[in-house]
Amino acid sequence: MHKLALAALLFTAGLPAGAAAPPARIIHTNDILGEIEPCGCSINRLGGMARLERLIQLQPGVRLDAGDLFFSSSSIAEPLQAQARTQALALAKALKLTATKVLVPGERDFSMGVSFYQRLVRESGATAIAANLEAREGNSGSWKPLFPASTTLVLRTQAGAPMRIAILGLVGGASSGVNLPPGLRALEPVDVAQRMVPSLKKTSDRVIVLSHQGLDQDRRLAREVPGIDFVIGAHSQSLLEKPVIEESTSIHQASSRNQWVGLIELEQPEKSRLVALGTDLDAPQGPMTRLLERTRLKLQKEAEKARKATDLAAARVERAEANARQTPAKCAECHERQFAFWQKTLQGRRTIDCQQCHLPVPDHPFAVGSTHAPVQQSPARAFTNVACPRDGSSP
Repeated sequence: MHKLALAALLFTAGLPAGAAAPPARIIHTNDILGEIEPCGCSINRLGGMARLERLIQLQPGVRLDAGDLFFSSSSIAEPLQAQARTQALALAKALKLTATKVLVPGERDFSMGVSFYQRLVRESGATAIAANLEAREGNSGSWKPLFPASTTLVLRTQAGAPMRIAILGLVGGASSGVNLPPGLRALEPVDVAQRMVPSLKKTSDRVIVLSHQGLDQDRRLAREVPGIDFVIGAHSQSLLEKPVIEESTSIHQASSRNQWVGLIELEQPEKSRLVALGTDLDAPQGPMTRLLERTRLKLQKEAEKARKATDLAAARVERAEANARQTPAKCAECHERQFAFWQKTLQGRRTIDCQQCHLPVPDHPFAVGSTHAPVQQSPARAFTNVACPRDGSSP
């Protein structure tokens, strides 16, 4: 296993000099799935990054996210990719505005490739961690860690004393339903945690596992790896209004789509809870609302562009199919000699469609997807070496 990577970060919440430190609090989300706006529900419209920002202003703490953050699917259709990129980049900027500190990736975060995810992490200002996630090095067959294994945050308690929080990142593998893209693999999370947690425990006051593998696997992790104080999970999109206690570990998860946010009170864990991002958290105009307004306008333009592209593609297919239905009369416009021969054949007597035997070349006007208008073409161009199956070769 590669060396333990630790990065100490001092969290002060931007308090003015002399102000009392906030309680040591973790603010966690999971499976946001690229959502930046409230849900489209007819009633009780929860969610939205502006409301999350407002919650953090009212309840300061350290922001963590457990993955499947930027995209709603592991595979994004080509006409939707521009919109997905725009929304993901806006979400990265929103993460920066909410001072998000640590991320662990989920499989959907790699929908647009590993390099694009790394760009999103850089633009968010957060640190991505994953102790058991490895990437293949070219064609060499060797593997190397993709991100640091862990990070350490130094918070302040209500009494003003430092509290060191070690955060270990873990990603599930295929056995937990986390299907990583080719070129990435996840080592067994329990094995990795068993090697690393004891060292983290010695150098910190609390050990948190930021996990993307689902609730069942998180419970197994808690049973088999002593020393973990909290697991912040994802992937199963579980709505845990109260934490699940397994051995001495408290397991937390906050549903999906940024509609619920978890608050973990590190000094008083019994007060940990979920908060719904409802209308009571609607925010006044500010940097976040302006970011969302700009993103909304850009997404509308890209959606219109994608719609036009889809309509054009559908029209091409429809035209090609319409052309095909008009054969053989349409074929005769360019292929008079072949048409005269064809009329004498068995196919001609049965009025079989030309394209049952003759397939147009890609730039032929009848080819699906062709942008050409029907034009005179050399008979040899479209029908070279095509034989009639029953009546001999065409002339």
